[in-house]
Amino acid sequence: MVQKKIKKILSLAFVILFLTNSALAKEIISESSIKKNNNIGQTEKEIFGCKWDNNSFELGLKNITSGLYSRSAKLFSKSILDQTIGFQSIWDLTAKADIGDALRSELNIRTKSSWGSPDSIAITSSTSSSLSNSTISSHSHSIKKQIFWLRSGWINVDLNKALSLGTNLNQYLKFGYFGFDLGRGISLGSAFAASPGLLGFYADRAVDQSAPGVLLGGELVKNRLSYDFYNAILKNNSDSFSKITESIYSDRLESYRPNSSRGFGHIDFISAVRLKWLAMNPECGNCGKLTIEPYLMYNRDPEQKVEFSADASSNLTTLGIATDYEGSKFNFGCEFAANFGSQKVKAWDRNKIQVSTDSSGSLIEQYSHVVDADPNVSSNSPSSVVASTANKAIVDAAAKNPAENGNQIGSSGFYNKLDRFRASHKNEYKGWMLVADASRNLIDDKLTIGATFGWATGDENPNKDLNDFGDSHKDSTYQGFVGIQEIYSGKLVNSLFVIGPSLIARPLSSSVNSSLQKSLASNTSGFTNLIYTGGAINWKVNTCSKDVDLTLGLLNYWQDFATKKFNVTTKLSIDEPASRNLGLELNTTVKLKVLKNLKAFLMGGVFIPGQHYDDIAGKPLSSAELSALDLATSENFNKYDNTPVLGTSPAFVLNWGIEYAF
Repeated sequence: MVQKKIKKILSLAFVILFLTNSALAKEIISESSIKKNNNIGQTEKEIFGCKWDNNSFELGLKNITSGLYSRSAKLFSKSILDQTIGFQSIWDLTAKADIGDALRSELNIRTKSSWGSPDSIAITSSTSSSLSNSTISSHSHSIKKQIFWLRSGWINVDLNKALSLGTNLNQYLKFGYFGFDLGRGISLGSAFAASPGLLGFYADRAVDQSAPGVLLGGELVKNRLSYDFYNAILKNNSDSFSKITESIYSDRLESYRPNSSRGFGHIDFISAVRLKWLAMNPECGNCGKLTIEPYLMYNRDPEQKVEFSADASSNLTTLGIATDYEGSKFNFGCEFAANFGSQKVKAWDRNKIQVSTDSSGSLIEQYSHVVDADPNVSSNSPSSVVASTANKAIVDAAAKNPAENGNQIGSSGFYNKLDRFRASHKNEYKGWMLVADASRNLIDDKLTIGATFGWATGDENPNKDLNDFGDSHKDSTYQGFVGIQEIYSGKLVNSLFVIGPSLIARPLSSSVNSSLQKSLASNTSGFTNLIYTGGAINWKVNTCSKDVDLTLGLLNYWQDFATKKFNVTTKLSIDEPASRNLGLELNTTVKLKVLKNLKAFLMGGVFIPGQHYDDIAGKPLSSAELSALDLATSENFNKYDNTPVLGTSPAFVLNWGIEYAF
């Protein structure tokens, strides 16, 4: 009893002390008054907190609840299967603390789920299963309970005070999980862990976790020139003995190391440096604000996947420059970037042991790329060789190099398939991108008109055979632009369907050679192989004492690199370029401020496919689409019918919801 009374007295004393302290010497913060934007972080609006001496604490809660309906937005087909409807909730809890002027920190945790789909909350990493000598396809599991995870969390240290530098130039060190963008976030964005979807206007909300990293920044010239040096680790395979010694190169052809282990130093990381020059300062006169940002980014990924895990490595460098002008009536911005470096694809043995069934239905193990008849003879119908103990000894002892493709293994009567061995090759990065937009404010800033233009180079998949076996196994130049972690969906003019975290099909060419079988097409997304132009009108009005923000956008899209036409009868590409005209998009967004802390939004859009989709109608991107196409004969298939494959029907998307912030 005495202990309980002591606890009550101490608790009451603490409350009285806190309230007295807050009332006499401090202030209650009902809304953040300063937008901290010196590369340290951004204070959300409508945040409650308290402040005492030079210290402050802020706590914020935000919820976005939305619904989404889409029709024909995946494949442009008229099939009733090509439509979705769903509802989603996002809860973000943010805590910020400032300790004097030397330390700042932020912690943001999130929970996010689709209503009625508990398996959408969190999914474990993919893991392969083995049965005897064969590897079965990978699988994953889901956590079907609402959980919170770390979206971002960082600490910022003022180096002037921490190290007593004695300079008036701000210098700081930031470390933890935080977002970092170069320019508009195309060359390098913050989408380390992102949820794809058709919510292009809310691309920043699609980022579910920021990458862990360190940022050293500061001023070189007071209020004029600043710098940032950023480093992030995307994946570390050198942080444990088991990872370093893991055998991942057993199927690699070149002599690497005797035990085929991974080895030390396999770390996927990003290093970037940028300068920000305030070339025009509005405080110096009636001029606007002009910022120029040159940057350089390097990404080393030692374990890329082309066909198999860790069968390629990449060294990508991007050099770019971004400019932004903000005036009282006119805004303008542009960015240009170019890729350098290369991807090395390793020589590989594609042969695997697979589980199958024999004529009696019993499980057997067979080789995927060793057959019992000469594959060079078109009249033959070779079958896969059973991976018995005796046959395994023959296959393992055979020579392994690309020159043995299609050859007999000794005098065994077994043959390598035409594509069993893959030669090593290198793809040089030579892509570039350019984006520009401008806007003009009219009628007392209530009406704004904007225009945009973008161009990102494209190319075919350099690691996919299209004309013959092995035609990709040679050194080449890849002309497509490569961005890292980008989900850019526009700045002054937004895209709903094509750029950003969108899902519409933009397939590359499939095989033109029947001997390559009915190969599936690679699908491209993001800011690559794309030219677009468009405009938007934004109107702000107050009606019924409510602030309404209305935007209408119109964009047209083309391919930069023309992919090949498709023949639905042969299920192969035609060696003729398809039209580059991807289509026309019309979108609209309405935002309504219902209450001080409550907003509502409604967005919708229509995408009308261009001649490009007429030229490639029916092209399959997945095994399910190929099966659907096989069921539809050439007589009854029509690009306007209900077959769930790539068609030409207009796509429609409607997204609505509310946003609450406290």
